[in-house]
Amino acid sequence: MVDERLTRRKVVAATAASSVLGLSGCIGGLGGNGGNGGNGNESDVEEVELGDGEKQMEFAGWGDGVERETVEGMLESFAQERDEIAINYQHVPDGYEDRLRTQFGAGEAPDTFYMGMEASGSFEEVLVDLQPELDQELLDDMDQSVMDAVSPREGLYYLPKDFQYNALVHNTEVLSNAGYDEFPEHWEEFRSMLEAVRDEGEVEYPVVNGDPYWLTFALIAANGGQVMNDDRSECVINSEENVETFEYIRGLREDDLLGLPDEVASDGDFAQLGEGDAAMVYGGGWILAELKSGYEDVNEVADIAAPPYPEGEEPGTLILCAGYSISTETEYHDESLDLVNYLMGDGIMPWLETGIALSIRESHRDQVDLYEEDERYQEWFEFSEFPRLTAQEYGPNTQEIINTINPQLEGFYQGEIDPQQTLETIENEVNGILE
Repeated sequence: MVDERLTRRKVVAATAASSVLGLSGCIGGLGGNGGNGGNGNESDVEEVELGDGEKQMEFAGWGDGVERETVEGMLESFAQERDEIAINYQHVPDGYEDRLRTQFGAGEAPDTFYMGMEASGSFEEVLVDLQPELDQELLDDMDQSVMDAVSPREGLYYLPKDFQYNALVHNTEVLSNAGYDEFPEHWEEFRSMLEAVRDEGEVEYPVVNGDPYWLTFALIAANGGQVMNDDRSECVINSEENVETFEYIRGLREDDLLGLPDEVASDGDFAQLGEGDAAMVYGGGWILAELKSGYEDVNEVADIAAPPYPEGEEPGTLILCAGYSISTETEYHDESLDLVNYLMGDGIMPWLETGIALSIRESHRDQVDLYEEDERYQEWFEFSEFPRLTAQEYGPNTQEIINTINPQLEGFYQGEIDPQQTLETIENEVNGILE
């Protein structure tokens, strides 16, 4: 098996292989489109100096709008509590992983930073193992079902800071106008609803997939399919269940029921819903947070629903996650641990109140006012009972596997490759990586 984790010699060479997957915030923090992918542009990086202390720490992250403002406030609060510390906050709107790899290669990595779930395996050798460094009380408070999905390997090289159960966030008025006051659970009923919405003509597409491929993996899980086997040693995506899933998706695409982001005018999944391009989009809490900020009228009639599943199967969805990592070369090891503990404790409360992501700490769920005031968040936490939860975490080669899958999915969604051929190609190419 090829090990794609980074050594200091590998770190620069790996830049070209970094993810094309545009993760939003948690995937971290999840806040709008953008995030980890792209080639990046150094001139777009903005650095903000917070605090006046002599210890000059560096923190890097992605995310725009509500997310960026909130994270900056959290960091500033920490710097105010610690007079000896100043934080250089590096906001990276695009090309995050490319930039981070280059910084490691040059010996200039930030001390503490966002780390996407899908990238953590390839950075592992230059990250501090946080498992023995953090208080057991904190670790015991983490939602174990989420931790099992998003951090299954030995060691803890990124600490999940929050997470998303992705849902179909939908405009209930548009669905009601099409004759649906209840959201259907099963594939065929869901398709009938999309047809009714399409025929009503209020939106460009009944559903737009915020990231073109996230809904795909949720539907795979809901139909009992897998991408990898249980120990992540073999790709098993070319299965009967997955062929059925891809044929279902192809039917939605052919009948103009499922659109892609570049097929509508609005930029960003929350805008696609807020501006009426779509009756529903697939994603996490950042959608509601941004609707609340910029599309209050739509936010008032928005609700969430789990992805549909075939009759006779069981519900499931995709978990997205990102966390905090610390560089092994930091000069401020203890201070970085203090910062992570702060950002996972009292310091995270302003972030959780935005609703952009769900707290991974179980004790927080009785402390966040938003969770009590907005019943949609209680609905989200109920997704934990689903028997089929999945995450794009495929072992230390996750990054390369995702980069292999995505071009094939793009061809499939554009109608250039049929379901069977898509799945065969993905399985063969991924298993070639793992040999």
